[in-house]
Amino acid sequence: MGARPGPPLSVAAGMMAATGRVRAAVTEEGTMAHAPTPDSGTAVPDDPAFTALDRIAGERYVTVRVAGQELAVTFDSLGGGHPDAGTIAGLLPRARALLADFAAVRERATAYLWEWGAHGEEPADNPGDNPGEEPGGEERAAFLRKMVPTTLAVTSATTAELHYEDVGEEYMLDGYWPVVHHDAAMTPVEVTVEA
Repeated sequence: MGARPGPPLSVAAGMMAATGRVRAAVTEEGTMAHAPTPDSGTAVPDDPAFTALDRIAGERYVTVRVAGQELAVTFDSLGGGHPDAGTIAGLLPRARALLADFAAVRERATAYLWEWGAHGEEPADNPGDNPGEEPGGEERAAFLRKMVPTTLAVTSATTAELHYEDVGEEYMLDGYWPVVHHDAAMTPVEVTVEA
């Protein structure tokens, strides 16, 4: 994943007007607003085949504001390649379910990431010198505050990933970030590291 390049300047003006409509396609059932074409930056109101889903397919992601943060939402094809508007339409119910409960999804994923990183290390094995205090309490609390997912990748109707791409070198080597994978029940099940 990594940093995403911005749109060409010719598209920027059209994207400004379309951003709200594209977000609506992701966050509201059945909304299929028209959006500018990726290459011209102009609206295509007379072309019913060109929808906000086409815009998402062309840009490969959409940014939404959810649970007090900005989040990129991508629709990744498990077989590789870039999904088309039809594939994205099939993944929208999963995206909407995850976004509707995103504060809880984020909290569970970040706690899972902490446990993954702390497994077998001193905070988990040695409660320390303060009886009654949760192992790694202050460090864990700081971690949970600092770790904010940057991207939700909806990979199928039953799987999704939360990417933590803005991780400081305090937690990961530069250029690497953790990804928390979720199952059909929106439960974190695995962590991988990407570059």
